[in-house]
Amino acid sequence: MPWEAEVTNTFRRGYKNLGSDVRRRVDEAILHLLNSEDPTKLGLRKVGKWKGVYSYEIGRQFRILYTVRFDDRTVELLDVGTHGVYR
Repeated sequence: MPWEAEVTNTFRRGYKNLGSDVRRRVDEAILHLLNSEDPTKLGLRKVGKWKGVYSYEIGRQFRILYTVRFDDRTVELLDVGTHGVYR
């Protein structure tokens, strides 16, 4: 059973600023997250002020930041972009 996506306004703004090739790669990454058994295993768990957030790498330059709610099988897409998403 696939996961549901919840998209924040921050993610929408970041997505809109990406080039079409990167957007296609982001779309593929999101599908990979939503169709996985456990999306937490696909990303790197962050620590410190980002505790509870996962980072899914798209190539060497781009990241998707997301959280996972197991109770309602939702992946919340927080932000997308280069390393600057951590600011």
